[in-house]
Amino acid sequence: MTELSKGQALGTRFRLLSRLGGGGMAEVWLASDSQQDKPLALKILHAQLASQPDFVALLNAECERARRLRHPNIVRVHGCHAEAEQHFISMEYIAGGTAKNLRGKSWQEIVRMLLPVADALDYAHQAGLVHRDVRAANILLDEAGKPYLTDFGIARAIFDDATALSGLGGSLPSMSPQQLTGAQPAVSDDVYAFGSLLYELVSGEPLFHPEVTAERVRDEVPPLLSTRCADIPAELDRLTAALLHKQPERRPVGMRAVRAALEALLADAEVVNAANKNTADNEADGSIRPVGRRQNNGATTEAFKPRQLHSAQADSGPGRIFYAVFGLLGVIVLGVVFVLPGMVADNQTPQTNSTEVIPLEAQPAQSDPLAVADPVGREIADAALADMLRVSDSLRAQAVERWGGAEWFRAVNRVTEGDEF
Repeated sequence: MTELSKGQALGTRFRLLSRLGGGGMAEVWLASDSQQDKPLALKILHAQLASQPDFVALLNAECERARRLRHPNIVRVHGCHAEAEQHFISMEYIAGGTAKNLRGKSWQEIVRMLLPVADALDYAHQAGLVHRDVRAANILLDEAGKPYLTDFGIARAIFDDATALSGLGGSLPSMSPQQLTGAQPAVSDDVYAFGSLLYELVSGEPLFHPEVTAERVRDEVPPLLSTRCADIPAELDRLTAALLHKQPERRPVGMRAVRAALEALLADAEVVNAANKNTADNEADGSIRPVGRRQNNGATTEAFKPRQLHSAQADSGPGRIFYAVFGLLGVIVLGVVFVLPGMVADNQTPQTNSTEVIPLEAQPAQSDPLAVADPVGREIADAALADMLRVSDSLRAQAVERWGGAEWFRAVNRVTEGDEF
C-alpha cells in the first residue's frame, strides 16, 4: 500500500489536499468532497493497521460514538468509509489551529475559552462517554477562537467492559494515574486531564516538562501553578491542585462543578477589576464608592445576581425561576462542598511531635473547629447557608417538588452533603 500524498483520490468522492497531523493510529488530512462545496477532514487509519480487523473495528467504533454526539463545541463526524484498502472517518474541518495557541495568554482568556470545553465534556459524560485524551492538540479553534473538542478515538463507555485494546492511546502528561494503571474509565479521568490542560495553558508548558514519565504522573505531586505563574488568584491555584489530585475522590465531582468554579473565578476577577476602576475614579474626583460582593444589609450586589440558564424551559413561568435559581444554588453548593474543605485544610496547623501536655483549662474552646481554623471560611459558609435557605424557600413556594424533577432532588442531596461538611 502506497503512502498518502497530496492530490491522491480516495474512491470517487474524496481527494487529499494537505496533511493536517497524525498520531499512533491514524493520519488526518484536509480533503475536498465532490458532494460538498466545503472541505472536510479525513482521519485515515495507518496502512499497517488497516489490515488488522481489531483496529478497523476500533476506528468504526470511534465513528459511531462520535456521530451520536451533537454539541456546538464537539467536532461533527459525518461517517465511516472504506475505499479499497483504506479505512477512514470524514468529519467537520475546523480552521484556526489548536488550544496550544493560547499558551502565554492571560488566565482569564484561557478560562473563558475552556468553559465551552467543560460543557462539551459534561455533555459527553451525560451520554455515557469518557473522552480519555483531553489535551491541547485535541481542542481545535476556529478563526473566531471558538473551541471544538475532537478525537474520541480512545473514548470509552462509563462502566463498559475492558477490551484488549482498552490500553491503547492516551497522552502523557494528561493521563490520570488511574488511567495509567488500566483502571475502569471514569469521569474523574477527564477531570484530571482538564486540570492538566489548564495547567499547561496558564503556565505555558505541560506538567513535569520536559521530563514527563508515567512514574512522575503516578507518584509526584506537581508544583503549584502559582510557582509557574505568579499573577493568578489563589482560588485558581487551589482549583488546579484539586483537579490534579492523585486520588479521584478528591477531585471535583464532574465537569459541571469545574465549570461553576471557573465562572466564579471570572466573576471574582470582574469584581476586582471594578473595584480597581472605582478606586482610580475616586482618586481622580476625590469621592469614595465602596465596591464589594455584598452591601452592609447582606443583599446580593448586581454583579452576583443569579444568571439565567438558556433553555426552552427557562423562557417563562416557574421553569425560568428554577433554572435561574438552580444556577446560584450550584455555585453555593460548590463553595460549601469543594472550596471550604480545601480552605480549612490549608489553614490547619500541622501536628508536632512534642509530648508536652497542655492543661485542659488552658486549651481553647473547640466547639466550632471551622471557625477556629478559618474564621473567614466560617463567615463565607454562613453566608452561603443563608443564600441557600432563601433559594430553597423561594423554590418551595413555587411547588418545586412537583415540577423540579430529578434535578431538584439531586440538588437537595448536594445541599445536605454541603451542610454535613
